Amino acid sequence: MKRIFLISFCISILLSCEKEVDINIKTEPLIVVNSFFNPDSIIKVNISKGLNIFDTLNVLFIDNANIELLTDNQSLGFLKYDKDGNYLMNFKPVENKKYHLQVTVPEFAKCEASDVIPAKTNIISVDTSTVYKNYTDGLECKINFLDNPETENYYLLDIKAIAGYYIIQHSNNEDDNDTTYFEQSIDFETDDDFVEEKIESGNIMYGIIFSDKLINGKLNKITVEIDNGILQVKDKNVIKFYLKKISKDYYLYAKSYARYLNYDDELFGEPIQVYSNIKNGFGIFGGYNQDVDSIVYYRKK
Repeated sequence: MKRIFLISFCISILLSCEKEVDINIKTEPLIVVNSFFNPDSIIKVNISKGLNIFDTLNVLFIDNANIELLTDNQSLGFLKYDKDGNYLMNFKPVENKKYHLQVTVPEFAKCEASDVIPAKTNIISVDTSTVYKNYTDGLECKINFLDNPETENYYLLDIKAIAGYYIIQHSNNEDDNDTTYFEQSIDFETDDDFVEEKIESGNIMYGIIFSDKLINGKLNKITVEIDNGILQVKDKNVIKFYLKKISKDYYLYAKSYARYLNYDDELFGEPIQVYSNIKNGFGIFGGYNQDVDSIVYYRKK
């Protein structure tokens, strides 16, 4: 039975401040730093410690860390503690700029990490059609995009559906209330040969990982199939496609995390290696940029 650390998923090569981590060999407490940052959201970092990187039974959130964000050797300020190990800064990073994180926790070595937000790759269109397989029908979607030939690019595709909503009431006047919709990842299949890893747990697909090694500079399409059983639960389905351009560190982390989820726990299996770019700690400080497109699918009567 796997124990999955709470790192949003949520996602190789041994360098000076980047390392592969055998998941089951650490017995002393360690600092885990996790942050996925993009231009659409303020900076958020989660700090915790546990007996190993995937230890959910002994994990302890840290509320006394000093976290400084820097760029171009200039300090942007310190993050403020919120709750559950989360630290926030009211600052939205920008693409193509490198950010550096310094985390200081009493009685632990200073943790550091750097990463950049890559330029966005836009979704050109999402084409849909009904497909029939084993006497059932599903929805086939082709997500079209153009890869930039001038850079090495890394991608994560996630598909979500609107799962429900809640209302925030500000007064007795209904016009003053806010409606917030929440989403959940949905299962899908793909047979595209450029897909390198599938991030999945149980019957839920959390995304697919790929680089532009086989599709460099081309007009590409990702073909996915969503089972009809998912789409027949509600009369109206809002399906959203998130094409994330991720940094190389994020890519290496996500690939190794996917392998961990797919690990079959054989007694003599190869140890799973989880990539980290946190110096003197574990976890990931990963930048990404995303484009989102959506479709509406109505249940067949």
